[in-house]
Amino acid sequence: MRREKPKRQQIGKKELETGYVSQFAHQMAGAFPSGEIYPSECPDFVVDDTLGIEVTQYFRKPPRNGRPMQEQESMRHFLLQQAQIYVEHRSALPLFVSVEFDESVPVYSKDVPERAAKLGDMVLMQVDRAKPMAVVVENWANRLRYPAGVRQITVSRAKTLPGSLWTTAECGTVSDITPVEIETILARKNRKYFGYDLTLDAMWLLIVANGAHLSSSGTISDTLLAHPYESMFDRIFLFQFFEGDVWELRTK
Repeated sequence: MRREKPKRQQIGKKELETGYVSQFAHQMAGAFPSGEIYPSECPDFVVDDTLGIEVTQYFRKPPRNGRPMQEQESMRHFLLQQAQIYVEHRSALPLFVSVEFDESVPVYSKDVPERAAKLGDMVLMQVDRAKPMAVVVENWANRLRYPAGVRQITVSRAKTLPGSLWTTAECGTVSDITPVEIETILARKNRKYFGYDLTLDAMWLLIVANGAHLSSSGTISDTLLAHPYESMFDRIFLFQFFEGDVWELRTK
């Protein structure tokens, strides 16, 4: 019997934002107003027809003359997707595969076919040995076979899944979120403020540091929290989604 391949679904922007707001409300507990939260356009969400919440995601500032980090993350995800297709054309065994990338080694579109095939071959070598416990394939022991920019591959049997699941991890330094980065976000959002539904009683801005990727990760410093920000919003919150921490920023 032919195995049906799992459909790959991409989470839409609104679904992602809904998850952010839901978790934000949960973390705020009693400090979050009661009432129905429903999606809107300007702002992104409304609570009980009285509070508007605009959602934006924090991304690290790219290095000078460099490309945005999220662009490279997208390329690595594309590489991983192509490697998964390569493997699934050769093996029907459901696998859980986690690949740790080195952010200092860029991926370009022209490199993807060769690197995806190399990565796929490395995974296929582990198929017979992939028991329920993970098989970790270290880079240092397989330098010649490893595709450039891959630090480690973990392979295990996905017995509880309907199909294979491949995930990525990036390795790099997480730096402080700076007041300048927050001010840049606020300047952009302040310019759009009068396009929101100003009949609402209050307007909050929720800045989300996702944490699942290096491009949207950062640490919180005393300098960041002590800095007073120029804002049209009644309250500004910085939400570290992965850690579940909520910080309210000072406004002038």
